[in-house]
Amino acid sequence: MNLGLILRDSWRITWRSWSLWLLTLLLFAVFIPAGVLSFSFSAVATAVTFPIADPQLLFFVRRLQSVPGSAWVGIAFVAFLVLITTTAVALILQAATMRGAALAAEGGKASLGEMLRLGKSRVANIVKLSLSFGLIIVALGLLPSLTLILLGDKSPLGSRLINLAQTGLTPITTILNLVLLLAIMSIALEDFTPRKAFGRASSVFRVGWWAFLLVVGLSGLAALITAIILVIPIFIAMPVVIFEARTGLMLFALGYACAGPLALGFLLFTAVFTLVLYTLIYREA
Repeated sequence: MNLGLILRDSWRITWRSWSLWLLTLLLFAVFIPAGVLSFSFSAVATAVTFPIADPQLLFFVRRLQSVPGSAWVGIAFVAFLVLITTTAVALILQAATMRGAALAAEGGKASLGEMLRLGKSRVANIVKLSLSFGLIIVALGLLPSLTLILLGDKSPLGSRLINLAQTGLTPITTILNLVLLLAIMSIALEDFTPRKAFGRASSVFRVGWWAFLLVVGLSGLAALITAIILVIPIFIAMPVVIFEARTGLMLFALGYACAGPLALGFLLFTAVFTLVLYTLIYREA
């Protein structure tokens, strides 16, 4: 496997195939409700678990703790439905992006409409995958937070154990997401059924595991750089806020007016580039 050639081709495809950028931007939009739901559950779980001294925040937390457990279970069920739906749509968009990258690698070009026309069998297989494997990933992400909300501060030892489990699940969910990505590639590029897709993904990973893990590392580095871009305005504005609140807040707003689009653009480029990389490595492996 010539990784240098793959990197060069991925760079070329990324900058010449703007339809891939549009699909990835649409993918970001689909992830918004999933991200809001996951963050909300994590925030509520943290609020009802850890001691809070501020009276206003404590009043708000008490209101959350007064919500019946059955209501939280119902909310979690609705969240599951939303997350599974967004997962299915996101996987379909990923599959369309992979097909577009593969067509571009072969020297051709595909319009946005052609990429989205995956065919009934591919769409059906992707939906099946999201209802099975995707459900497991969603459950691993949501159930620890739900358990913390139900326990609250009633069981400190249980809360600690669940927090530990939640931290330990992070590498597991990362691996599962990579496996799911490879399975989606098998469906998108070779039209396998879900069962055969996992076997194909396994054989491909055995050949190109080091290259796939390299892309995972690049994705992590890109996320770190994005976080740094978003944190810079805080470090610039905070010293000014201490001495002149109004000027500091204006500087803070101006900083994020610049840093926000820059971070989004960098994240969008990284998402397109890494997905093209995954696709070309899969084809080579």
